[in-house]
Amino acid sequence: MGNEIFYRTYDLDRRKIDEKRRTVPLAFSSEEPCRRWFGDEILSHDPADVDMSFLSAGKAPLLKDHDADCQIGVVQSARLEGDKGRAVVRFSKRPEAEDEFQDVIDGIRTCVSVGYYVTERKLVREQDGVKTYRCKWCPVEISTTSIPADQTVGVGRSKGNKKMTIEVNDPGKREENILNKWNQSDADKLEMLEIGKRVGLMDEAIAFVRDRRPLEAFRELAMNKLAE
Repeated sequence: MGNEIFYRTYDLDRRKIDEKRRTVPLAFSSEEPCRRWFGDEILSHDPADVDMSFLSAGKAPLLKDHDADCQIGVVQSARLEGDKGRAVVRFSKRPEAEDEFQDVIDGIRTCVSVGYYVTERKLVREQDGVKTYRCKWCPVEISTTSIPADQTVGVGRSKGNKKMTIEVNDPGKREENILNKWNQSDADKLEMLEIGKRVGLMDEAIAFVRDRRPLEAFRELAMNKLAE
């Protein structure tokens, strides 16, 4: 445990932006359960369960789309406040960071995401076959992002029970459009297909749906695609 990095995404409050200092105060974590392939994950905000040593040191990176090669600023300060993690990030003056900062100011980039390692998981309950774990964790970076990585912030979430009508070429079953057999009520399938359509990973999205692979794994694949 601790080798796999996870992400959670939160909305950015543009009312608190300080354009002169180029800083943005934000909430980067909460105890909202997040569905993972192994069950529901809750990030404990007990100070003893969160290793804030790196994020609060004033040197953790502010990245674009979790790309370690695209640092656009620094996490100036970070702290725990009740059941939330809060930080102040400061944007660089370099051209690529200036563009990103302007998009944040203009409301084009509206989400921030935290990258973290889980150091310990404790099973706290199991209901209807779903296990819930409370986790100790270590945040290592904050990113501006276009595709949310948190289950509580959906991309292309379903509304109603209309049929899915995205037209694609399925190399495995060209004789039938299997997508039209699925309802929008299956949010995970729809989300993978919508993300795949947006970032050029449609074949991969179909494969994930057919093989019943977890949504979170596809989100990480999409994030890596964007980083490239």
